[in-house]
Amino acid sequence: MKTISCIVLVSILFVTSVYSLIECPDFTKVRRSVSFYPMNVICDLITHEVYAKSNVYYINANFTTETCTYSPLTRAFISPKFIISVDNKIIYRRGPESHTIRPPCLPARAEYLTGDVYFLIESILTAPAHMFPLEESFRDAACSNFLDEAANITSGNSTYEEKLKFIRRVTASDGLIGDIQDGKIYYVRCDIINLPIVDKGIIECDCFYGAMVKTSDGNGWYSKNGLDIIGKAEVNECIWNTNSSFTIKRSIGFNSGIGGTGDSENFFSRLFKVGLLELGSFSYTMTLMLIILLKIYCFCVLINWLFPYVNLGRSQGTKNIGSHISHA
Repeated sequence: MKTISCIVLVSILFVTSVYSLIECPDFTKVRRSVSFYPMNVICDLITHEVYAKSNVYYINANFTTETCTYSPLTRAFISPKFIISVDNKIIYRRGPESHTIRPPCLPARAEYLTGDVYFLIESILTAPAHMFPLEESFRDAACSNFLDEAANITSGNSTYEEKLKFIRRVTASDGLIGDIQDGKIYYVRCDIINLPIVDKGIIECDCFYGAMVKTSDGNGWYSKNGLDIIGKAEVNECIWNTNSSFTIKRSIGFNSGIGGTGDSENFFSRLFKVGLLELGSFSYTMTLMLIILLKIYCFCVLINWLFPYVNLGRSQGTKNIGSHISHA
């Protein structure tokens, strides 16, 4: 019998989330797209801002492992619309249109930038009344660094995932998918699944390492980054056709989960627990009722099977007592 080569970390979220998932089309099959401004528009935008010097941490938050990696404390110039690292001059746009689900390891004050990058302000070194425009030399260096980054992204040495992160960072929007052609960004909007997230299970398989999240309408969705949806057929085929043992552990990020650690858990138990994530609330309730009824039925069958022996014992005891009295 085949078993499933997965580590499943199943957890239940008791507090619903305001974050959403997005369902994007295959951009190679899109007939019409929207063009974004030329890349150097970012250089113009940062010129018209005033900044405060601040100490910040950059945080790489991994949605799947629920871990957060902090950079060393570093200086940044922060405006209402941009944050620019003093050391490496990387430009981020602040306040993007965000849908991604925040991993639980993030501090509440951590601000989303793009992809899996957040930042946390440790201290602001410039008073609001003394905010300043960028010095020309720094602005030119930051702009040159940004354009070099864009050229490298479009050179063919980057993965599509890296390119998409860059596009979303430049456009300041998570809810789109696109490509860079002739030095210009083209994109289309994705469908937003704007429903609270109520369940989450992290799955590690040979061919999939991500999560299943369940929305308040009872539907389950697969995602690797807490944002983009992956087709169910692709992941389900992986889950059903793997050939190794699996382990179920409780997620580190949530209050409770289904089960604990079970390295030797059998195939049918695995199917039951994965199946629960796919069920809606009504189906989930009906499943539990059926299980309870099945247990009651089995109990009744067991009682009926035992009672004939109990009654036989009582009958024999009565006969023995009667015979003893008659003999006396």
